[in-house]
Amino acid sequence: ANRLAHHLRSLGVGPEVRVGLCIPRSLEMLVGLWGILKAGGAYVPLDPRHPRERLAWVIGDARPHLVVTVAGLAAGLEPVHGRLVCLDGDEGAGAADESPRSGVAADGLAYVLYTSGSTGFPKGVMVPHRGLVNYLAWCCREYAVADGAGAPVGSPLGFDLTVTSLFAPLLAGRTVELLEEPDGPEGLAGALRHRTGLSLVKVTPLHLELLARSLPGEEAAGRTHAFVIGGEALNAETLAFWRSHARGTRLINEYGPTETVVGCCFYEVPAGFPHEGPVPIGRPVANTRLYVVDPWLHPVIDGVPGELLIAGDGVTRGYLGRPDLTAERFVPDPWSGMPGARLYRSGDLTRRGADGNLEFLGRIDHQLKIRGFRIEPAEIEAAFLRHPEIREAVVTAGAGGDGHKHLVAYFVPRRQPAPPAAELRSFLGRELPEHMVPGVLIPLPALPLNANGKLDRAALAAIPETDRLRSEQPFVAPRTAAEKILAAIWCEILRVEEVGVHDNFFDLGGDSILSIQIVSRANQAGIPLAPRDLFRHQTIAALAAVEGAAKLAAEQGEVVGELPLVPIQHRFFAAEPAAPHHFNQAVLLGLRRPVPWATLEAAMRRLAGHHDALRLRFQGAARQWRQVCAASGQTPPGTRLDLSALPPARRGAEVERAAAAMQGGLSLGGPLGRWGYFDVGPGDFPRLLLIFHHLVIDGVSWRILLQDLEALCDPQEPQAALPPKTTSFKTWAEGLVERSRSAPPQDGLRFWLAEEGREAMPLPVDFVAGPNSVASADSWRMTLGEEETRLLLQAVPRVYQARIDDVLLTALAQVCASWTGCPSLWVDLEGHGRDALPDVDVSRTVGWFTAVYPVRLELAGGMEPAAALLSIQEQLRALPDRGTSHGLLLFLHNDEGIRRRLDALPRPQVVFNYLGQFDQILGESSLFIPVGESAGATRAPEQERWHLLEVTGLVVGGCLQITWTYSRNRHSKKTVEGLGQAYMAAVRSLLDRCRQGAAPLLDLPAACEGEDLERALENVEFEV
Repeated sequence: ANRLAHHLRSLGVGPEVRVGLCIPRSLEMLVGLWGILKAGGAYVPLDPRHPRERLAWVIGDARPHLVVTVAGLAAGLEPVHGRLVCLDGDEGAGAADESPRSGVAADGLAYVLYTSGSTGFPKGVMVPHRGLVNYLAWCCREYAVADGAGAPVGSPLGFDLTVTSLFAPLLAGRTVELLEEPDGPEGLAGALRHRTGLSLVKVTPLHLELLARSLPGEEAAGRTHAFVIGGEALNAETLAFWRSHARGTRLINEYGPTETVVGCCFYEVPAGFPHEGPVPIGRPVANTRLYVVDPWLHPVIDGVPGELLIAGDGVTRGYLGRPDLTAERFVPDPWSGMPGARLYRSGDLTRRGADGNLEFLGRIDHQLKIRGFRIEPAEIEAAFLRHPEIREAVVTAGAGGDGHKHLVAYFVPRRQPAPPAAELRSFLGRELPEHMVPGVLIPLPALPLNANGKLDRAALAAIPETDRLRSEQPFVAPRTAAEKILAAIWCEILRVEEVGVHDNFFDLGGDSILSIQIVSRANQAGIPLAPRDLFRHQTIAALAAVEGAAKLAAEQGEVVGELPLVPIQHRFFAAEPAAPHHFNQAVLLGLRRPVPWATLEAAMRRLAGHHDALRLRFQGAARQWRQVCAASGQTPPGTRLDLSALPPARRGAEVERAAAAMQGGLSLGGPLGRWGYFDVGPGDFPRLLLIFHHLVIDGVSWRILLQDLEALCDPQEPQAALPPKTTSFKTWAEGLVERSRSAPPQDGLRFWLAEEGREAMPLPVDFVAGPNSVASADSWRMTLGEEETRLLLQAVPRVYQARIDDVLLTALAQVCASWTGCPSLWVDLEGHGRDALPDVDVSRTVGWFTAVYPVRLELAGGMEPAAALLSIQEQLRALPDRGTSHGLLLFLHNDEGIRRRLDALPRPQVVFNYLGQFDQILGESSLFIPVGESAGATRAPEQERWHLLEVTGLVVGGCLQITWTYSRNRHSKKTVEGLGQAYMAAVRSLLDRCRQGAAPLLDLPAACEGEDLERALENVEFEV
């Protein structure tokens, strides 16, 4: 956090500077939070689970100087000003460790929290340090936080009750447990089961009630010293379970709007409190005054209802950029005696009881509290009116049979029939957070009016919710395993006899409470869902297709049968390789400890059964090939060699001889893998050779296989369960075909067809002495020093706001332009390709996903290094779909004419691939260790190479290695060495500015930068 703070200060963060914070609940979130505060800045929470449109609106309104995030979220952010700082990048790594002087003042800004707005848009509450410190100091003292073991944190950072559970324990020197997302009672219940003596648990009444359902009575006592309950009105009935089973636990009702820093008054429920009725909100916290007034702001006597006014140190600075609304709600404090003092008009109706405690009676206006969230109906109504088919809309609160409130929307469509419920909810889900999407939609021909021509809310309330808008989809019975499981759960929870896969959850009577119960049951059944999933995917058909449901319910069984070729496989067969069976990837590794042969055999058998691609078989000839996934049971054959009797000097050579012999032994008819175990005697590591045909594996897959193999070889857990499978390679391949034919990527089509008619300058060759074959291939490698590599990895992103491969490609374009005399270079780029389908998880799927796509890079003559880099960056940013759409269009598009036009584009003679930091693949504690022997030739010597030059970048041992692979039948070693040396000189010229400690050169649009930062992390694949 200190290093981040120093880095942020170097970027201009300080007192009164707002900084967005968009990170899931994690250690990185805490680092970002403390780093912003230590720098003197004010954090603006941005919930990454909110719709992109809402995030964009909040960012546009808050106008943060920059946004602190992680690379995986960067693409979804659209900062209006400033830039993105990704915590999982290298920025700030060299900053100082000591805590900086923040320079903040008591009235300085600490954070800006967005709440629902009556204008139709959320409004940002500006919270100063004075109010935050006042509340936390009181909280730590009153709740005796230091006497307990800390608190769990299971709510969003943008929900102000999180201030209590997150900040108070840390300030008291106690721990916080960050619960895994999504939010919900299951995670909180789990935290309570394995913890005792917590300082406090901060919850809404709804969560407290759900916790009571999740914990047996005998497990309730002693879990926490106190439940601090806030967010909405509290009834005594909600406390019954805890008063009975956790008698020593304090039950505290805390009240306070965001505008007065979390809590301004509290009431501790005494032992003799009635078991029915509302719980008071109590008395003020430290340095706070509460007044109950009439409409003219005159205090009323005890027992008379009135509006609650809040004064004291907790009153915030008002609404960001809204002086009109601030003046309306934050009014002069006539009782303070302090010049300029203000108090806050809460809009809450309260009365003071005879014992001096305040009672909450409801809202004076129409603001609602649902599931602990304060909601302005006007914001939802405004979202409705942005739908082109809606004329009028009114949103109110309804009550379910269990007494819990939910949102009801009455709307008048512009024409009949009304838009379908699913369409409306989908539209609202893109505009609003899930808790603001109404569960009940009721269409009306007109809104009811009273005699004065005003909206008749009483008439609205009299309309039965059975008049809700229902789905018009025909009944379709559940078909898949996931659909059948979910349908059974829905029938039980919703108490209906049957459910069709297109029936809408809310049309069947579902609400937020029932959604939590359904999610809990689905998780128990092995389908991991989050509460938000039911709001986003409201039918069983849609829900079963959600990442979690699809991968765990539909993909866990054995996958067999034919599947279409994916683009990279099409590319392989289209090249008509001379020896298609010999095109492998392989690793030869040492084992830090011997592994029994039987253990390895069992592990290989389980790997082949678990990872479907390892059972692929290929049939055909010429370009007519098909692939089939065979049933499990066929294990890749293994070879065991005991070389311990050989002289030590011969053992390495014998390993290489055996490996070379095994490389050519695969058959496309299967199996497409082999492995070998070599005992090289005492004092040295046993060798393990793994060979798989490239058709079934890629660099990402090796990471997965090696992790799984290590787990299966663990002597402590011989029957270890492998992690659940993600989307199968078969489903992925079918999805690519569906996408290419039903919704071909038009941006990609326009991008590559725009290159028609352009010619590529052939690369100069020294001679033609034979075929450009694998047998003729040779390599030349040059290494960048450790200090220069550190500059490349750490300083380049800061100074140039560029990716590492931007720099390496710029150098390549410069060198080739000088070599060929042509300003443009056609180059094939490689990416992992696993992002070609949105919302599909293949993070643990083995297969060949690689995307290869051509790019034309052009540089004007005489450009300075920095200008050249900027030009290349802009050209790479113009790539649609990160290049993945090229293969879809070239090999899978329905229109043969389109395929021919794309095939006629210039074919690059250079391929470039930056493989990232190899040091991070095998950890120091791994079972596997690199060894010096060769794994053998992975490709047949007669195989024709796809390119004249292959340029590969890899960081090993902290140093960048650039390898140039060429054909001795086309280029001399001298030519390639000259290219390589010129290339390194170009890289070093780009590093010169970094050596000088220069300030950032560019101020690129942050939205573009975010997408590219994400791409930089995802686009790393290694080949061995």
